[in-house]
Amino acid sequence: MKNQSNLVSIEEVQRVFNRQTGVKGDFIIDVDISSRSNIFKFPLKADVFALVLVTDGKGEMNVNLHSYEIRKGSFIVYTPSIIFHSIRSSAEDVVKADIFMASPEYLSDLQLDLRKLLPLGLLMADNPIIQISEKEQKHMKTHMEFMYGIATTESIYQKEIFSNACKTFIFSAAEIFANRFANDSNIENMYIKSHKDLLFQKFMLLLNENHTRERSVNFYADQLHISPKYLSTLVLEASGKKATYWINSFVVLEAKSLLKFSLMNIQEIAYALNFPNQSFFGKYFKRVTGITPSEYRKKDK
Repeated sequence: MKNQSNLVSIEEVQRVFNRQTGVKGDFIIDVDISSRSNIFKFPLKADVFALVLVTDGKGEMNVNLHSYEIRKGSFIVYTPSIIFHSIRSSAEDVVKADIFMASPEYLSDLQLDLRKLLPLGLLMADNPIIQISEKEQKHMKTHMEFMYGIATTESIYQKEIFSNACKTFIFSAAEIFANRFANDSNIENMYIKSHKDLLFQKFMLLLNENHTRERSVNFYADQLHISPKYLSTLVLEASGKKATYWINSFVVLEAKSLLKFSLMNIQEIAYALNFPNQSFFGKYFKRVTGITPSEYRKKDK
């Protein structure tokens, strides 16, 4: 894996991870992984969903350019909209964790009720790390050790057994996050209640997949087969923010990550984000953030 943030597949993650416990390469499940593992060393933006339970140690984790303290009992959710950079810990406090990671295709094959999980996923993306109770830790660790046992023991019905265990694990994890946000005003909007809500979720998924190539509201409206005006209205109603806000947020976060962690020069970053030239990219970045790409890169050193 290159030492910069690139969207990588589950297969590429497995090669770096160097563990092939998944059935047909669709997922990774393992326990007591050290923060010294390759999987935690480099910036990563992967086309995967993951849940990580810290079982020992303490350290610092950088997610979407924000630093979080992690320790035993930290429960971490990773989605394709998240840029994970690294886990840092001292020699005395090496972080150990249980990890489950799966491709979007595998989760789709499970036929989960996305009408319930997608809105919760947005809350998880805003709160990627929470601290859970001892009881919840034991519950999640039991699930993950059970799944690990299935994945590493061949049997006639291995795939079917694991699929059902995976569903139970995912909804158990969702329950923990839902309970954590139970007093949050967003909880009222957690479940998709209308066609507009569903379109907003689809917009966010499309944005996650295409923001490095497309920045126009028209593009996303075309993909959803609605007018740009209608898309702008429903996004504002669903989230309280304009569609252009979400588009700019995704693009700028990607740009900041590349400026901070990659070895690419600004012109290369501009091309990677599908800007016609460095000048156009610079003006866009300054309009959104108030400073130039060069100023951001120097400020953060």
